[in-house]
Amino acid sequence: MTRKLMTLLLMMALLLAVPALSANAQAAPAVSHAEQSVQAKNDNNDKNDNKGKNDNGSKQGKQAPQPTAYSRQAAAALISQFDRTMGEIDGVPNAPTSAEVKDMTFRRRLLELRILMDTNSFIYNHDLMKANRDIVDGAYQAVGEYQDISVNEKLLSVDVPPDIENARLNQMNEMLDPLRDQGTRSSMRAFFSDPRPTVRSSAGSPRLWDDAGTRASDSFDQVGNASLLGASILRNLAGQDLGVADIFNPDQVVQFHAVRKELRSVVVLATLFPEMNDSIQDVAKPLADFVSHYGDTHDAYDARELAKQIGVDLGPISDKLSKEFSQAQDAKNVVVSQNALNVAADRLERVRDAHRT
Repeated sequence: MTRKLMTLLLMMALLLAVPALSANAQAAPAVSHAEQSVQAKNDNNDKNDNKGKNDNGSKQGKQAPQPTAYSRQAAAALISQFDRTMGEIDGVPNAPTSAEVKDMTFRRRLLELRILMDTNSFIYNHDLMKANRDIVDGAYQAVGEYQDISVNEKLLSVDVPPDIENARLNQMNEMLDPLRDQGTRSSMRAFFSDPRPTVRSSAGSPRLWDDAGTRASDSFDQVGNASLLGASILRNLAGQDLGVADIFNPDQVVQFHAVRKELRSVVVLATLFPEMNDSIQDVAKPLADFVSHYGDTHDAYDARELAKQIGVDLGPISDKLSKEFSQAQDAKNVVVSQNALNVAADRLERVRDAHRT
């Protein structure tokens, strides 16, 4: 087990090991130990949220706040996506080929779950959400690295050395292990089922909300906050240069990939909420083409990096990278010329405003 994974599991254990006892414990409905621990952790929010408050987050001497529409809907959305993702993981064998993994959809389910966790981060305890998210993200990244072998072999027209393939397969299974463990699943599901009643005011936010430059609000329901996040990211992207000058420059590739990930997150998030998805249909194609061509370009860059590692002639893959980059530039120019980012943001802001509570 890698040191990173051990650290994540230890963090979860420490966060969950909060006593969940009270004077009325015997009179309370029976719940699992994991659910009690998660409830205790949520009640014991970080210091900024707890000052002058009771365990449930209400001010001393005042009635506990009732869950907002956002809180109720966030729990339902996360549990539904979590169950769907775990169901697909159950269908993954221990030793699939990289091509088989690429043809499966469980990595897409992991991405959707991770994005929903980010979207709803402010309605949960920050530390425990981050620990759970790191487990999901670790699995998502490891699955991607393994399935990329089939992509690399196609782009390079060579077989990837068995030692690299086996190492990536082992890493994928290791990072999936926590999500295959029933104890971890029960703890995560219990956590998702018990959000805060209102948006927390304390520090700590995932990258997506940082990129958006805003925070979730109790003024909106689940769809409203998802639309708020998506529209804010699109506005941020519309105000920056979406391209790079040199796709062979590693630093510029990092920026290139970051732009793709931001836009992809909005596109994927919209597919999870029909009202959001329907609202941006008139600009769906240029946005999807942008994400697709940027992804193909990054695949070619990764294949070129592997070619260096295994001693393959760089000429053909360098030409392929240049060609993919040219197509990505064309896709970017279409998005810019059609003002697609701002148009999509306008649509999502209308959805947001229609979901005020």
